Amino acid sequence: MPLTPADVHNVAFSKPPIGKRGYNEDEVDQFLDLVEDALGELQDENADLRVKVEQLEQELEDARSGEAPAVAPVATDSAAEVDEDRIRESIEAEVRADYERRLDE
Repeated sequence: MPLTPADVHNVAFSKPPIGKRGYNEDEVDQFLDLVEDALGELQDENADLRVKVEQLEQELEDARSGEAPAVAPVATDSAAEVDEDRIRESIEAEVRADYERRLDE
């Protein structure tokens, strides 16, 4: 369950057992465990994103300086070519359908 800022803002703890003051310790501990887990996940994701940004910045710098592209952009180019082929085929199919429709009229 992802923890949102609204969850933290709206958290409500029940009254403690008779004879104790403050909040119910078990509920507070459970909530703090959730907060700890969510923050840990966010820190991990943030670290992964920082690494990705550094990689992309390096690739951009390499591309601007004219260095040979890395292996990953080659794979991207292949994917782009596949997308171009799909788009081309789709357009050709639409043109053919339009042409045949006009012939029938």
